[in-house]
Amino acid sequence: MFVFRFIRQAISTVILLVITYVVISLYYGGDKFLWLGEKVQETGQRVKQISETAAEKADELRAKKDSLDALYQQAKNVYHRFLGSKDKDEDKEKIVKKDINDRKDKYARDSKRADQDN
Repeated sequence: MFVFRFIRQAISTVILLVITYVVISLYYGGDKFLWLGEKVQETGQRVKQISETAAEKADELRAKKDSLDALYQQAKNVYHRFLGSKDKDEDKEKIVKKDINDRKDKYARDSKRADQDN
């Protein structure tokens, strides 16, 4: 019931707004709405300018980030070339798998000991 009442009130409000718009337009000749339209256009132009400025700043930040990433990669390559070799992803995966297998083996040994004790 609440939904139907809400819909009825919304439709009634829209109808009242349309009637008010028509009455004001006829009485003032549309000057009030012309003023509102001009203000909306000015606001739209300001928003457009601000969004263009923000886009330019975002492009500058993206370029700086890309250059810093490239610089970081160069520094990392120099470090690994002179001070040692870097770990490969495959080696890291092997280490993780080994740790998991060691934990499984330890758990299996502990559970066997617990079964023997009981």
